[in-house]
Amino acid sequence: MLSFWLHLIALTVYLGSLVGLWFFILSPISSLKTHEDQVAFLIRRIKIYNPVQIGALGVLVITGAFQLTDLKDTHRVLFTREFGESLSLKLLLAFVIIILSTYQSMGVAHRFVRRTEAPESVSPKDFQSVTRRLQSLTLVIFFFTLITVWISIKI
Repeated sequence: MLSFWLHLIALTVYLGSLVGLWFFILSPISSLKTHEDQVAFLIRRIKIYNPVQIGALGVLVITGAFQLTDLKDTHRVLFTREFGESLSLKLLLAFVIIILSTYQSMGVAHRFVRRTEAPESVSPKDFQSVTRRLQSLTLVIFFFTLITVWISIKI
């Protein structure tokens, strides 16, 4: 029962972090006047966003594994017949979400922060590239997450 509530809270935090990234970090950037202000704004917010997103995703994976173990224990022989197809699709989508979220957090956002903390400057073109990748990844991850939640509700 505890793992269910932790899973639900982690899902809420994870979805909230995606929505927050879109509406509170990426959307307001264009309202800032200078390129330096935009870069500083994004860096400050990403330093908070990345640990929240990856932490919530980690809790989702661990609590999901606990729930899956309980489900297998409860249904034993009928487990594969009752849940096999839906669960396989859900696990495939979860794997895609994990890969995309890790890439977004570590491959795009973290690399951008590290690059700006080094004495290297970021051109406006590079900055636009980073924000576009963050935006597109956020939409794709959010879409896959909603599909996964829908499948979970059906299970």
